[in-house]
Amino acid sequence: MKAGLWFLVVLVFAVPAFAKEASWAELDAQALSLYQQGRRVEAAEAAKQALRVAERSFGPHDARLAKSLNQVANSYRSVGQYRKAEEMYERSLAIRERVFGHDHPEVARVLNNLALVYQDRGRAPRESEALYQRALGIFEKRLGPNHPVVAIVLENYSMLLEKAGRRKEADAMAVRATQIRSSQR
Repeated sequence: MKAGLWFLVVLVFAVPAFAKEASWAELDAQALSLYQQGRRVEAAEAAKQALRVAERSFGPHDARLAKSLNQVANSYRSVGQYRKAEEMYERSLAIRERVFGHDHPEVARVLNNLALVYQDRGRAPRESEALYQRALGIFEKRLGPNHPVVAIVLENYSMLLEKAGRRKEADAMAVRATQIRSSQR
């Protein structure tokens, strides 16, 4: 009798938790797919739904919540709502640093995104530069200096330097990014 009761208690709590995870995962995948198809409005709605599920289901320091925050921030950024995007990226960054540590690729991914939104908002170039430098350092250390993600950060950083009038540095980064991309073919 006790084993049967224990199984029932586990089942009562496990099934809803699994359903929430499945619901969040489905919405998250849908948001990403729609975003990649260029269907930004629909992607934003799916991302916001996934965020609501994550906030209700997983707690304030969960990696899934951080991922949803990043997705919603991407949606806000794509439609020019930079202040909202910045807030979401900053929340995502705080969670990811807590969950993964300060030198994890998931942290670097958000640092790159945050640097982009800083540029979009016209913040001081040194603020974006510090974020790019940190993201680049993490990606190079954890993924290697010739990883395709390193090329993405180099290209973004190069654009910042170009706008700041630092053409020589910008060109060197752009060349390195091109070399990385060429070596991947």
